[in-house]
Amino acid sequence: MRILKAGDTGSFEELSSKDNPSSLVVSYNPPIEAMLERAKNLKGESLSPNEIENIRRNAPAIAIPQKVHGAAFGNENK
Repeated sequence: MRILKAGDTGSFEELSSKDNPSSLVVSYNPPIEAMLERAKNLKGESLSPNEIENIRRNAPAIAIPQKVHGAAFGNENK
């Protein structure tokens, strides 16, 4: 079985599918809000729900301890 470890990187979907016995946070990197805003600007109009979901699933992410995530982002960016 694949176990999520602190510092693992990959797509949000890939990291979220791993076993997470340490209760790490899978955090978007860069922040998901920035990626969605960039995609909207490139498209020149609002994104569809399917486009948003696709970006969220495939966006780059990193696994970090909850304390580290909380200190850096609060409850955002996960």
